[in-house]
Amino acid sequence: MRTEEIKQAYEYWKNALINGDLSSLEKIYSDDFCWTNSMGITNNKIENINKISSGNLKYVSWTNEDTTVDLLGDIAILKTREN
Repeated sequence: MRTEEIKQAYEYWKNALINGDLSSLEKIYSDDFCWTNSMGITNNKIENINKISSGNLKYVSWTNEDTTVDLLGDIAILKTREN
């Protein structure tokens, strides 16, 4: 994948979160998905989907700054500052 394709995939995921699109999130997340936020809290696929479907997690605003993609063979690491 090229850098722009990875950024587009990130935007697709981000928009699915913002819009509470559970169907898309089910497809995007692998069974071993985990996400650690800046406070050190880690959620897995089920926890994240449950929080969104229950209304306990809702995004009102989400902007990104300084987004970069590093490619290491077939691995991509996307870094960004999320506000």
